[in-house]
Amino acid sequence: QKAAEEQRAEQESNETPADSAETSELTGEDSADAEEEKPISMQETSDAETTEESATQTDISKEVGGAVGDAVAKLKADDDSLTQLSLKGRHLNPDEISALCDALAANTQLKTLTLASCNINNGGAEMLSTALQKNNTLTTLDLENNKIGSEGIAAIADGLTHNKGLTELTLLGNTVPGEGAMSAFVNALEHNTTLLAIKWRVSSRQSFKVNSNLTRNNEILRRLNAGMSIDDIDPQKMRERDERIRAEHEAQFQSQPTADTSALT
Repeated sequence: QKAAEEQRAEQESNETPADSAETSELTGEDSADAEEEKPISMQETSDAETTEESATQTDISKEVGGAVGDAVAKLKADDDSLTQLSLKGRHLNPDEISALCDALAANTQLKTLTLASCNINNGGAEMLSTALQKNNTLTTLDLENNKIGSEGIAAIADGLTHNKGLTELTLLGNTVPGEGAMSAFVNALEHNTTLLAIKWRVSSRQSFKVNSNLTRNNEILRRLNAGMSIDDIDPQKMRERDERIRAEHEAQFQSQPTADTSALT
């Protein structure tokens, strides 16, 4: 519960993201936000179950009382009707974030989670990091306009190191990541081959390496869809190849006979 305590301790802070930085998004598309779909509340969903939209979109941003609890219950139940969840604009307290992340960790149905403007800080980011290490079905995570600092951004990067599901991450409106956070993303993308796009503001030379690895991930996806080999660009396969070559060289060296020096004595 350390992360929850940190989240609670930072709730009153007014950390403001830096205004001057480069906006970076590697998707090959316009970085302007897509037009938002009209959200459906939890009650509207229950009243219109016959429509496809109500079966997949749950927006409880304006709900009160036990709305978060209801969403958490659906996540824990792995309810296949809940594939999109928006809590945009709701200031989540540490207990709500903790419960949400615990449920998300084991969920296999949710695809899109919008937590924009939810007052999430470093403590909440650490909880999300833990969930991302276990969840491999969430594809889109929107954390725009929160209070996440460089430490929290680095924690999210750590969570993505072994994640195999998330393809799009939005961090706009948070603190511009420092060098430590950028290094964490560089390291994460040495292992992660599924993240395709990050929407954020950066002012670091390390952004070139991050973008290069995101480009690689997009190429991996293109090749997989085309039935082509990825052995020459997949970092894991390249590490396995290098390790195999190293082991073969060591075996050859050890199998070489040692020189007989007995005649010299």
